[in-house]
Amino acid sequence: MRRLLCWTAAALGTALALACLGLVVIGIFLGMAIEPEARIRRPATVSPSQVDHAVRLFVRHDPRRLVPGVRDSLSVQPDDLDAALNYFARRFAATSAQLTIGDGTALLATSTRLPANPLGQAINMELRLVDSPTLPRITQWRIGRLEVPPRIAGWLVDAGLTPLRRVSPGAAKAVDSLDRIGLRPGAIDVAYTWRGNGLGTGGLRWWSAAEQARIDVYLHRLGALAAAHELSGNDRTMPLLALVQPLFQAAAERSPDEAAAVEQNRAALVALAQFVNAREAGALLAVATTPHTPGPTITLNGRDDSAQHFTVSAALTALAGSPLSDAVGLYKELSDAEGGSGFSFNDLAADRAGTRFAESATGPGGARRWQQHFAAGQPAPTLLPPVADLPENMQLAEFNRRFGGVDGAAARRVRAEIEGRLAGLALYR
Repeated sequence: MRRLLCWTAAALGTALALACLGLVVIGIFLGMAIEPEARIRRPATVSPSQVDHAVRLFVRHDPRRLVPGVRDSLSVQPDDLDAALNYFARRFAATSAQLTIGDGTALLATSTRLPANPLGQAINMELRLVDSPTLPRITQWRIGRLEVPPRIAGWLVDAGLTPLRRVSPGAAKAVDSLDRIGLRPGAIDVAYTWRGNGLGTGGLRWWSAAEQARIDVYLHRLGALAAAHELSGNDRTMPLLALVQPLFQAAAERSPDEAAAVEQNRAALVALAQFVNAREAGALLAVATTPHTPGPTITLNGRDDSAQHFTVSAALTALAGSPLSDAVGLYKELSDAEGGSGFSFNDLAADRAGTRFAESATGPGGARRWQQHFAAGQPAPTLLPPVADLPENMQLAEFNRRFGGVDGAAARRVRAEIEGRLAGLALYR
């Protein structure tokens, strides 16, 4: 018995010593990694011109049209990639990022702000890369004052790709298709061999199977609502609110807590964009796992284009934030002004309504409360104020002459008017 007690005491002592050693190591690591101030501080911004560059690249290298085994290449402007990295780092990781490209080299610097603590305000990181025959090779990784050996850094990057493949099949296919990334001051050159074999409907999704399953629930619900509308003998148009109200009632039933409400509301908005826009938005977002069948035309304030703008902006905001949604909306109008249907402040109003809708529906602390706007017995809210009087159908020359471009004083006044009308609705207060 005495020997057993000695062994037990020795084991407990060893475990305690190891625990203390682990705490000391963690303390040293944190002390070296955390610094007094963030070195990188940048706002998350996206411009219509950057959206234009991305759209042109997407159209030229649309993965849905690529034949497996095809070889091709593209060039990305460093400023565009820098802005994109910073935007998504701020959006998803509360981190500021800056990418600097040299001749055969790249430096990625990031700063992650921390909650108040006695050690410091931020974790600053620098990652240096150089050209190699295939993908850039890590030569230095610094976290605060801590140097991580390049071999360990490479191993951690490889390990990080494993959950990426599981969560985002689309991203995994893109990474697997890369042959070489070349670095030069004016461009980042990407050579690839498309290895996206077996792309079925929805097979290029960029999120997890669980998220896709949530989206599918709402797609089926929307299909049932549209079918019931047609069976009732109504005409071939259906107001958007007739979809939104029951959709968010269904989301409330599937939301036991606030975190679940954010997930369900986001899935509902993505499904709504897929359903309302059918081929266009569905193909771009790659969300459908079941084919969309023709149904009634969905309208907002009597217009189908307003419903389309509203739902796409709402989905983009739910997925990637309002700055990107606003930039895409503005890009679309500028594109329309170059020989298309023309610049429309009416469309911009629908864009902004969808953005504000999604900001509230998926924002922190308000998702369940938002669902209550559409609960049974509540008065039907207004999604978009009257905007038919706003100027539209303007080609670029006329738009520039009348409003001085997107940043002209006259254009800013109209956009302020739009925000004022939206703020006057109970739904957006």
